[in-house]
Amino acid sequence: MGVDIKGFIKKEIKKEYFRFWIVKKNWKFLYKGLKSLLKNKPKAGELEEFGKECYENSIPFGEISIFLDIFSKKLSENEKKNLDKNKNSFAKGYIDARLPNEIINFTNQVHNNGIFVSKDKIIISKYLTFWLIEFIEHILYHTPAPETSEKKSDFGKWLKEYKGVYFDDEKIKKHFITLSSSMHHTAADAIFFYHEKEYFYFVLLYLDMLSFALQLQGLLSSLFLEEKLLSLYIDPVTEIPNRFQLQKDFKIFKNPTLLLVNIRDFSKINAIYGNRFGDSVLKIVAKFIETLDIIKVYRIFADEFAILVDSDKLAKKVFNDLDEKIVLKEIGYTVSFYGAYKKLSETALEECEYALINAKEKKLVNADEIKDLINQYKNELSLTNILKASLTTDSVVPFFQPIFDYKKGKINKYECLMRVIEKDKILNPGQFLDDLKKMPIYSEYTKTILNKSFETFKNTKYEFSVNFSVLDIENMYTVSYLKALIKQYPEVANRLTIEITESEAIKNYKTINNFIKEIKNYGVKISLDDFGTGFSNFSQISKLDLDYVKIDGSIISNILNDDKVKKIFYSILDLAKSMNLKTVAEFVSDKEIFEFLKDSDVDLAQGYFIGKPEPKLQEN
Repeated sequence: MGVDIKGFIKKEIKKEYFRFWIVKKNWKFLYKGLKSLLKNKPKAGELEEFGKECYENSIPFGEISIFLDIFSKKLSENEKKNLDKNKNSFAKGYIDARLPNEIINFTNQVHNNGIFVSKDKIIISKYLTFWLIEFIEHILYHTPAPETSEKKSDFGKWLKEYKGVYFDDEKIKKHFITLSSSMHHTAADAIFFYHEKEYFYFVLLYLDMLSFALQLQGLLSSLFLEEKLLSLYIDPVTEIPNRFQLQKDFKIFKNPTLLLVNIRDFSKINAIYGNRFGDSVLKIVAKFIETLDIIKVYRIFADEFAILVDSDKLAKKVFNDLDEKIVLKEIGYTVSFYGAYKKLSETALEECEYALINAKEKKLVNADEIKDLINQYKNELSLTNILKASLTTDSVVPFFQPIFDYKKGKINKYECLMRVIEKDKILNPGQFLDDLKKMPIYSEYTKTILNKSFETFKNTKYEFSVNFSVLDIENMYTVSYLKALIKQYPEVANRLTIEITESEAIKNYKTINNFIKEIKNYGVKISLDDFGTGFSNFSQISKLDLDYVKIDGSIISNILNDDKVKKIFYSILDLAKSMNLKTVAEFVSDKEIFEFLKDSDVDLAQGYFIGKPEPKLQEN
């Protein structure tokens, strides 16, 4: 044998580019492997064993191929022939060692992607990751090969038909399509060389194919960040499950303990350093909790987190591991918490919420040990705490007031009105809305009404309307939640009307106008509520892309006994008709007003004469 293998390895180890893997522990097997590659008739299995050892020693195949290319330049013609002949068996050993682990990794990836409630994310996992698994199984187990034609593969078909967010950017679209094309073509070539038993070339092509696939996945992960934002069950700030997911999980978990924790003085942090910094703190807290010995963590609302753990004992330990362990270096502040815990039950969240009131002074309390206090708090809660507790007790509900369609001669629509059930009382917005809008949980109320309204109307053919304030429209997470519902229930969204008050539309014209332009792309209709009080501003309002105007109740209530009011009414009616807008009359309290409006060619009527707001739909 002409070449000095030991001398060659010693020389190469001095060079920068191979230093990290040509180390002392690899010398023996590397020397032995190179000797095997130069043999005319190596022993059965020794070349495959060399390939396997290369994989197990984490030597990149691309680097070992470069190493062998440099090595071949030192060889005689016969040695080169042997090396070229033996490289295939060496590569086959590498394949057999690497690909089974690759299947495990891709399978785990599919399962991990499943935690996100995103239809498109699941499609990507199915069509791309499953395609990779199918490819590897074909090589290892001789199963049918995956489709390598872009036009015929499931992923290629999906790519052609999908009209997702990334198509808004032509550069990204072009790059994405190029990657997909490269992946499919390289896969076809790799399969060809494998069946020709050119395993060395196969591995090089497989690595290229894998690179294209991983780039596709990375690009998709970033592009579908919006899908997380739009998820119904993922909190968009912290990207952990939210209150709605916890309510679903109550039906799954039977034995764990619920630990409810609240960040102490979080409102001060928000006020002093701003909402953006506050959001970053919530993300830090969520990630820290996920590192603890827990089952699952949820962001309930604002600065409150629910944590499922295996036992009461572990609840105490997790709280101690969390409290005063997070330091915000930017402001030199240590985050502290107060909390309550209880064995999981249907009322556990409610009881822990009430117990938190007592926990402010005691850090952590067992909700079971203060039942008498909990009952006392239930009786003495201030409005602020009633509103906060109502979210955990699922006491925020829509009441449905029917709307009569004159042309169809029947009830065809309902307005979803927010109510809070407090013991045996029903609180209407006039009793709590002003206070609620000042609280960070306000957006959760809107989301709850949206969620329950969609759930109610998904199995009906009725149209329905939901009220949106400018606070809702300015809150990107509330708007994103609305979009998520629209995407999940597109047929229901086509029957939805968003009602916006005239006064807010005038004060926040640009914000409202932008929202309307965006949301109408989804088939949602827009109604201007309480119209008539700012009638002089109609020229500005007329520029909004509206579908309905709801004539203010003060006009309808006095329409039969005040001529000036009647003139205003007819002016509104004429303007609305000229702009092809449907008119809704509210506060229709008796038959006389109902019949007058019918003769006046109003489209829809709403009021106690038609029906009061009720917790269930009133059938015709």
